[in-house]
Amino acid sequence: GIIYADNTENFAEAARAEAQKLQKQMEAELEKAGVI
Repeated sequence: GIIYADNTENFAEAARAEAQKLQKQMEAELEKAGVI
């Protein structure tokens, strides 16, 4: 996935939220695949 966030003061917060979202998606995919 591509992490996109604006480059204002909210950049760090937006990037963190996006990273967490990607991590949750990845976990769900791994669970579906029976990896974890």
